[in-house]
Formats: sequence, C-alpha cells, structure tokens
Amino acid sequence: MIGFKLPARNLRRHGRRSLYAGTIIAVTLAALGLFDGFSNYMYSTVEELLIYSSTEGHVLISRPAFARSDFSDIEQTLIPAATAADLMAELAEDPRVVLTAPQLRVAGLMSNGNVSVPFRANGVRYADQRRIFELARGPVRLMVQRELDRPLPPVYGAALGRGLAQILGLEVGDTAMALTATIDGHINALDVEVSSVFTVPQAELSSLLATLSLEHAQALYDTQAVDRIAVVLQRGIDAQAFAGELQARLDAAGTDLKAQDWRTRDPLYESVKRLFDTIFSFMFVIVVVIVGLSVTITVGMSITERTRELGAMRALGLTQFGLVRLIAVECVALATISSAIGGILFVLGGMLVERLNVYWLPPLFLTPLPIRIDGNATHVAIIGLALIGLTGVAGAVAALRAARRSIVDALGYH
Repeated sequence: MIGFKLPARNLRRHGRRSLYAGTIIAVTLAALGLFDGFSNYMYSTVEELLIYSSTEGHVLISRPAFARSDFSDIEQTLIPAATAADLMAELAEDPRVVLTAPQLRVAGLMSNGNVSVPFRANGVRYADQRRIFELARGPVRLMVQRELDRPLPPVYGAALGRGLAQILGLEVGDTAMALTATIDGHINALDVEVSSVFTVPQAELSSLLATLSLEHAQALYDTQAVDRIAVVLQRGIDAQAFAGELQARLDAAGTDLKAQDWRTRDPLYESVKRLFDTIFSFMFVIVVVIVGLSVTITVGMSITERTRELGAMRALGLTQFGLVRLIAVECVALATISSAIGGILFVLGGMLVERLNVYWLPPLFLTPLPIRIDGNATHVAIIGLALIGLTGVAGAVAALRAARRSIVDALGYH
C-alpha cells in the first residue's frame, strides 16, 4: 500500500491557483454577458428609432418608384387616394394592425419673404405622428417626449430643421411660405407657421428638412394621393412575415405596390448589428485565448505540484485516460462553480449600471441616452457553457503530460 500526504503548502498553492482561475472565468462571463446585454439594448433602441421615431412603422407600402425617386418623378410614386383608402380600410380590420399612417414627401422652396432656400418635407397627419410617438418605448420615448409635451400642431403648422430655421431667420410662431410645383406643373404656394424646430446631426440635412401636415403637403401638390402608407403593428408580431403576407395580397389584387418590413427598407439596423456582433466576436476570441492559456498554465503548475499524488493514484490502478478525465472533471467543476458566480456578478453589474444612470451620446443620436443592460439569460448560459467546455479541454491538455510520465518517476523513485 502506498501512502501519500499532500503538503499543506502545496494545498494552499493549489487553492490559490484554483481561486485565480475561477476568478478569471467568473469575471469573463460577467463581462461578456454585460457587453451582450448592452448590444441587445442598442439593437432594441435602433429598432424603436426606425419604427417609431421615423413614423414609418413596421411595414411600409409604396410603389416601386418611391425607393429610387429624386423628386423629379413624383407622379410615378403616388398611390391614388381611392386605392390608399381601400387598403387602409382593409388593414384596419386586421387585429395585428395598430395604425395606418398615409404620408407624402414634398420638395420645393421655403421663403421668409426675403430669402428662399430649398427644402424637403415629409407630410404626415399630426394625429398619426402623435399616436406613433406615444407607442415608442425606452430611449426613443425620451427622444420624442418633447414633441409629445407640445400641443398638437395645426394643419398649417410646420416643423423646421434648426439649420433651415436659422438660414431663414425663423422662430416658433413665425410665418413662412412654401412654394412648389403641383403634379400638373403649376406653381403653388402656401403659408406655413413654424410650430417647432428640430435638430438633425448632419448640417446639410438640418438646413434642408422640414415636416408638414399631410393635408398641407397634398394641398401643395394639389392632389389627394399619398406616396406611402406606414403600418404599425402590435408588439411581438413578426414584421417580415406580415410584410410577406401583405405582399401576396397586393400581388393577388393586381397592384404594383410593394410592402417592405422595417429591416429591409433601412440598412441601419443590420449595420449596427454587424458592428456589435463583430466587436463581440473579437472580444470573445481574445478572451478565449486568455482564459485558455491562464487555465492551462494554472492547471499545469498545479499538476506539477501534485505529481506524487497523481503517481500514487496511477500506482493504485488509475489509467492514463482516467487521470486525464479526473483533471478535466476537476476543471469542469471549477468552471461550473465559477460560471455560477459569474452569473451573479452579471446580475449585480446590470443592477449597478441601472443604479448609476450613466448617459452617453451614440453616433447619429441627438439626445444623450442612458446606458442600460438588456440581459439575455440564454446568451449568458451559452457563454457559460462555452467557458466550461474550454476549461475542461484546457485541463485535459495540461493533464496529458502528467499522464505520460511513468509511475516510478511520478512517485519520485529513481
């Protein structure tokens, strides 16, 4: 019978190294989970921005010419009033639809009587715009709250980009004149009252953009038609599936109208998602390398100090494969406990971020947004399983060298 007792000093070293490896795993899981939660928060914010802040809803119905229109062929983009009315009446009967909002783009000149500059405006019913803004959540709701706090603008009211208002020297309450050519080619002009001024990140757009009521936009073009219909759905409805179903109905009716879901019509969401997914992937690879090396080195040093203990086990009948499996199981157990602690750190980290209420200004946003963590338990569990598997493999690799040593050498008998 072979007797063996691991020195207390080695036990302490082994404990410290296990604590070190476990700390790395726990902190890694918490950090990756927090970044994943922040990425999810940005995804949902951009989604709310594209659907609600833009007032273009989950699905946009338009003619093919609308996407490539440069305002030189307005007539080719128009949906006849009767067609739009029938379509909106049909959609209103669908329980999945919250709201349909007809809209019309306008291009022309804005004048204060002395200076005239080009402008481009979106014509929307102000009641529809208010309703869509009210449906927004999270940071986007904060962005549109200022508009919600204002009284509903009159039909002749107009919101001007800050740059456009500054060029014309206009303030809220001032009157300007909008001039454009009608569908028939006649010059038309209508007075508008500045109801609000909004800010746009790009200076060029700030000096160009405006918002008019749909009624005023139609009056400028002398038409009852619209160029698109925004469809706002109940939350949780698959917009892509709804757009596909709606497109089939439009095709069956023999129209040339196209239905596009919000992801298809605007590449911003996919761009943001690819950006954060790339960053996360890059971080994950770096972390995997660091964790793998740390665990391999830590387990290797621990095994070196436990050489005689492992040799005694081999002498008692433990096979090489059994030794590797034993070390791997120890590493998996350590990683499992550490991942559970990392999950707790992740929850506490999310609560801390919420409590600190830190704000930041993302690109393309005008209002500082609070930093939030939209945690996903499934993603955190996948990260934890990946770290557990990685630790088990690293432990097995480190144990291979010890398994190859002869029993006599491991016991220190030469």
